[in-house]
Amino acid sequence: MVASEPGVDYAPLFYKDLEHEKDKKLQMYKGRFDQTIKLSDNGKEIIYKWIDFLPSAQKPIIRSAPSIILYSDSSKKGGGGVNSTNNTDTQGFWDESEKEEHINILELKAAILTIQALAADVSNAHVRIYMDNTVAISYINKFGGKSVIMHKLAKDIWWWCKDRNIWLSAAHIPGKDNCEADKLSRQVNEDMEWKLNPEYFKMLEQKYDQSLYPENNSGQSGNSIADCSIMADAGMVQRTVTTNLCSIIHSTKTSNTNTASRSNKTASHSEDAAGCFRIVREQLKDKGLSEDTVQIILQSWKKSTAKQYGSYFRKWLLFSSSKNIDTFNPSSVKVLEFLTELFNQGLGYSAINTAKSAISSTCNLINNRDIGNEMIIKRFMRGLFTIRPALPKYDHIWDVNKVLQYISSLPNCTEMTLLQLSQKLTTLFMLLSGQRCQTIHLLKLSDLHICKEQVVCQVSELVKQSKPGLHVKPMQIRRYSADPKLCLVNTSEYYLTVTSKVRGSEHKLFISTVKPFKAVTKSTISRWVKQLMKESGIDVDKFGVHSCRAASTSAAAVKGVQLDSIMKAAGWSSAKTFALYYNKTIEKSYSDVILSGT
Repeated sequence: MVASEPGVDYAPLFYKDLEHEKDKKLQMYKGRFDQTIKLSDNGKEIIYKWIDFLPSAQKPIIRSAPSIILYSDSSKKGGGGVNSTNNTDTQGFWDESEKEEHINILELKAAILTIQALAADVSNAHVRIYMDNTVAISYINKFGGKSVIMHKLAKDIWWWCKDRNIWLSAAHIPGKDNCEADKLSRQVNEDMEWKLNPEYFKMLEQKYDQSLYPENNSGQSGNSIADCSIMADAGMVQRTVTTNLCSIIHSTKTSNTNTASRSNKTASHSEDAAGCFRIVREQLKDKGLSEDTVQIILQSWKKSTAKQYGSYFRKWLLFSSSKNIDTFNPSSVKVLEFLTELFNQGLGYSAINTAKSAISSTCNLINNRDIGNEMIIKRFMRGLFTIRPALPKYDHIWDVNKVLQYISSLPNCTEMTLLQLSQKLTTLFMLLSGQRCQTIHLLKLSDLHICKEQVVCQVSELVKQSKPGLHVKPMQIRRYSADPKLCLVNTSEYYLTVTSKVRGSEHKLFISTVKPFKAVTKSTISRWVKQLMKESGIDVDKFGVHSCRAASTSAAAVKGVQLDSIMKAAGWSSAKTFALYYNKTIEKSYSDVILSGT
């Protein structure tokens, strides 16, 4: 097992426990290697797992750069974590017994909870977590160690990562630079930490129907912030805009562990996943609307928009509650006070504009109050833009020919690994369709229609620009006989043939390149495209995967494609969108332009 580690990911996860058993027995037999050792039940189980795992095991020669960046920290009060990739955070408080544990153990627990809360929907990715505790870092990177408690914690998180094909790496960050996670680990909301006397609760159970307590019968708010809303939702507790605001905000359950997890990332489209929108639901129901009607109205926020709004709407709820402000009909002065507070925290124009939109959107829904269009708010945003402008990420774009020439230099599809084939096909889709990574990720097998001359892709799910009467047009990409290696139709046909042998009942077009060959996430597709861009010589530190859309449409414009054709292909309803955000000068030297005419 040890000898196989250079070619097998997660190998230490299997042999570390066996090494511990060996060391324990050697100590018992005073170092005599000629003694027979009987494996424990755990050791036998590991051997069986190893036998099942080994045939599909592999390990990359060069590990890809992390696609998810996390930070975690712990204090004697609790633990905190931050996902800097998507600007989400989580925090929790230790119970009394945990507070007595060594700080090294608490640091490792905080890291585990951060990973499980903020990377819950991640798979097929490299996750990097930064910590200021070198012992906890060592236990993660070495798959365990001598401490029984910390070894078990490290092993648990690695099994969790393995099941999701996540490679985890831990790195050090000085404590003075780990400010956000440290702050979250020390913030304690006393209102959320309470427990009924168990004896009195039993008396209540006997006297009243237990249905009054729909989610818990322990009489305790739980050791988690997530559990604090249970009593606030009981019928005998009055619910108003402000009375139980904190419980509404933190009602989302994200963990069954005994420590809390409050993650902005868990805020999503549905009310169950976005506790911060529960108050909106209650306000709509107070207007006399039925549950079904309210549910339909709440779906008016797209999932991505709800995630963006969730974080800032939660902050607004806390702000308005602490200052006794009417959440859905505040004065302009109070809104500006809140936005200024965000500004003083270092947020830029884009983030504060999102916060303003979250407030305006909900106030407009409940009280027909369009805060975003009030003159004083508009003036504030203009001033903010002057101080902290949100300028375009880049004013020029890379040349698609660099990537296409690199793809053309690659071996034929029949000689590629499944990973290389997946990278090639997703990149061709991005460049030849002008679509977002989200759209490519949503493609299903039933969306593809390949005929003799072309492939037609009709996206059957809603995308960002979908609205009543407008949906992304079918992608029509013709065969390219001039260079078969650049032909998306040929590549698609071969990809379907190869994956048909392993995909089983999976209906999504793009699947993982290792077992169990399930549908990949958008971040996986993004990572595939980014890797091929990097190999092609594109500066991926400067240009992200979304730049493919600008590179593709800009190249089409330079080559004389009509504007309406570009707009149709990319799914834009306004030429202004292309002109402002996507039509960039292609990065070429003077000599390149001269030589291109030869």
